[in-house]
Amino acid sequence: MENQENNKCSKKEKCLKFFLIFIGTIIGAFLAFYFAVDMTFKIMLSPEYHMRRADKMIEQMDKQFARDMRRMDKDIMVIGKEMPNPVTISEEDGGYKVVIALKPFGNTAKNIEVNVENGNLLKINAQRDVKKGDKENMMSMQQSFLLENKVDFNKMTKDEEKGKMIINLPYENKD
Repeated sequence: MENQENNKCSKKEKCLKFFLIFIGTIIGAFLAFYFAVDMTFKIMLSPEYHMRRADKMIEQMDKQFARDMRRMDKDIMVIGKEMPNPVTISEEDGGYKVVIALKPFGNTAKNIEVNVENGNLLKINAQRDVKKGDKENMMSMQQSFLLENKVDFNKMTKDEEKGKMIINLPYENKD
């Protein structure tokens, strides 16, 4: 009988021990959660936290801007290397000589239009359509030159040689 009483006591003790451990665990978990939330809110509400965060964002944006600028510089340099100015103009005895590279415009003079307005405004328009598969690209160029001396558009000559169009514009006779 004593054994049974010891057994009953031990069951009560075990239940009490389990209950106290359970309550202690709940209180410990609550205190840990409370401490973590309290520290998080203290950090989030401090102005230093937001200043550090803003500084990090600004640094990231500066780095991204610098990367974008380097990419743009590379793209601009590639464009400059691929497409130099295809038109050169020079003054020679008795008129002007205009040389146009035909390669960017399909190696044909049909894609180039030359006009003279008011006797001294030279306008050059060039266009090329490129079709590759299902994609179509168009390249066009317009350039105007204000000439010092008036030219006679009716006496203009156009010649093609070695991938270049050579235009001779003689001065207008002053009779």
